[in-house]
Amino acid sequence: MRRVITIIAALWVAPAHADGLTLASPSGPNTQGQCYASGSSGPRVPCVLQGQTWTRVLRPTDDASGMTAVTRLLTDSSTSLATTEFVQKLASATYVGPYLSNTACASDQTSRINALSASLPAGAWLIFPRQACILITGTLTNTRQVWEGAGGVAGTTIAFSAPTGTAVKLMGDGATLKGFHLYNSVGTTSSVGVQMSDKVENPTRQRIEDVYVHDFTNNIYVESGYFWSWHRVWSRNFRKYGGLIRNMNYNDNGDWSIVDFVSQYDNVKPDSGTAGLRAESGGSGKIVNSKFLGAQYGIDWFQLDALVTTPPAGGTGILQIANSSLENQSKVGISVQAENIYQFGSVTITGNEIFDQPKGIFIGKNIFNVSISGNVFPRNDTAVEIGDGAHGVTVVGNNFRAFNTGAVSILEGSSDVTVGVNGYATSPGKPRVIDQRAAGAGRIDNAETRPLALTAGSPAQAVYRIDTRQFRSARARLTLEGVIQGVGAASRAYDILLTNTGAAVTTTSLSDTSSSVAPPAMTLAAASDNPQSIVVSVAGARGDFQGSLSISIDGKIVSLKVMR
Repeated sequence: MRRVITIIAALWVAPAHADGLTLASPSGPNTQGQCYASGSSGPRVPCVLQGQTWTRVLRPTDDASGMTAVTRLLTDSSTSLATTEFVQKLASATYVGPYLSNTACASDQTSRINALSASLPAGAWLIFPRQACILITGTLTNTRQVWEGAGGVAGTTIAFSAPTGTAVKLMGDGATLKGFHLYNSVGTTSSVGVQMSDKVENPTRQRIEDVYVHDFTNNIYVESGYFWSWHRVWSRNFRKYGGLIRNMNYNDNGDWSIVDFVSQYDNVKPDSGTAGLRAESGGSGKIVNSKFLGAQYGIDWFQLDALVTTPPAGGTGILQIANSSLENQSKVGISVQAENIYQFGSVTITGNEIFDQPKGIFIGKNIFNVSISGNVFPRNDTAVEIGDGAHGVTVVGNNFRAFNTGAVSILEGSSDVTVGVNGYATSPGKPRVIDQRAAGAGRIDNAETRPLALTAGSPAQAVYRIDTRQFRSARARLTLEGVIQGVGAASRAYDILLTNTGAAVTTTSLSDTSSSVAPPAMTLAAASDNPQSIVVSVAGARGDFQGSLSISIDGKIVSLKVMR
């Protein structure tokens, strides 16, 4: 097996080092710029291009037969960190090698880079110079090669000087781009930073790594492919999408991953910057340890009928979003929905922080088998909204804090929705779960326990409000318990049936049991602003009272609100 490595600007290599490293070069001709690892069983060592001469680092254990010492070397500060690994530190000056005519963004280098890439076989490794700004006006095409820049702020920059078109295109299996700063330098009307494939071929294992890309219409655009990945990519100030995924003719390919991805649109709540990540077809995607900030949508997954020509049985899937942060989107943090025909399923959203959006998560039509768990939702208007046509959605084990409209809103047309035990902390009077369906099955947890501290003779204080559904009924179990100072333990268990007649609520006592010590007075009465709502209040007893009031509701209601 051989490894082909090409350097676009000359690197500096040191003569010999104290650990016994020796620099050597082939004595014979260097056919097609080929470099080989040293020996079939020895460690792989880097080959570097010095001007037009290939060099190889030899260790004392390497076979040096057929090799001659290099007599012309450039100076640098290379060091060996260990006997098994040779690390080069490049000198600070920029050396313009034979393949680039300029590294200060003063002249177009598109044809030079494409010609070099085309002259090398698949698997070649092109290393671009550090502290270089490379100007391009057309598309650079990487076909099954590894292109590596120096990375970092003072690393390798590619400036795309055209309002339309694609800057870099990855073609074929294993095409890789890493260590670059890539941006549109003139403004965009319809441009792409990095495009993966061409919607005709279906490559595997393409990769974008350690890339900072900004100011394109779509910073990254996936046309087709599977088992591809983005690692440590920063996508900023896009006109439409920080990343756009479309699998085109291969609609159900996927098995891709996005790790440590940052999508940032600097103008919070903008009119443009549509979505940090937009996926329009394809399944089996995983997004982890990532951050989405400031666009209209953080993650907008919308299954398009037009792109799903041959859907698999049972619908397409699978989507996982984990351990990520979505903040300050102007519309929705995570939106998942499909068009009218095909279903999309097996969605897991777990361990994320979803902060300060009108809607934290929206699950829409034709989406099924969804688990939303272990997330933290600070300061959203509605934390989770389950829309018309969604089914099989479970919301459990989340922490909802400071929501304005409601923690979980279930819209008409959704079905098989389960809202289990979650943590809620909000301003008084805000509903936990809003069930807007006239019908619809699913287990909704409506249970709460609130502390009470009442002074003797204090007026009635509202603790809970139950908003009922017209022509539906519910059963409320109430447990009041505590201690009256100087008197003793006091408690009451009240089981009551609530029936909405269409205009008001009637109450039927199923059981009512109190302790021998009379507890504080507990009343259930229609709300002053709505006769279809019941308010549960507790008034002060003949002594100071410390205790709690618990409620558990079975049956159909619209919402349970904590009033204090």
